[in-house]
Order: sequence, then structure tokens, then C-alpha cells
Amino acid sequence: AIDSCKAQAVQILQDTDWTSIGDVGNPQTSNPYLVNQAAFITYRSQVRALAVNPVANPVFPTQPTAQWSS
Repeated sequence: AIDSCKAQAVQILQDTDWTSIGDVGNPQTSNPYLVNQAAFITYRSQVRALAVNPVANPVFPTQPTAQWSS
């Protein structure tokens, strides 16, 4: 169960890596840009904690929905 927690956390981090690229949330360099990049940073931090310290019965946070500028 602990290995499964770690594997799932690592997969989530890989799937959301793109949200950490600075340009993605920068209105000066991206159009459109990710409006809620800070929510993804918080989310990934919580998931990273489970990757580093996996538990048998993890409660993963809810992934934010990407919100793009118009």
C-alpha cells in the first residue's frame, strides 16, 4: 500500500509538471496564461509530501482545474 501511494503521487507530479513552468502562469510571456498557477503549486506540494512520506491509506488532495486567461 505504501508503494502504491508513492507511485500514485509520483505519477500525479509527472502529470502536473507543466504547471510549474514559470512562463505558464506569466501574463507577460504566455497568452493565454494559467490564472491559478498558485493553486497547482499548493496542490503539488501536498502531493509531494505523500511521495516523500508515503502512507498506507493516503488521502490525496483534489487537483485544481486549470483556469486560463481569456
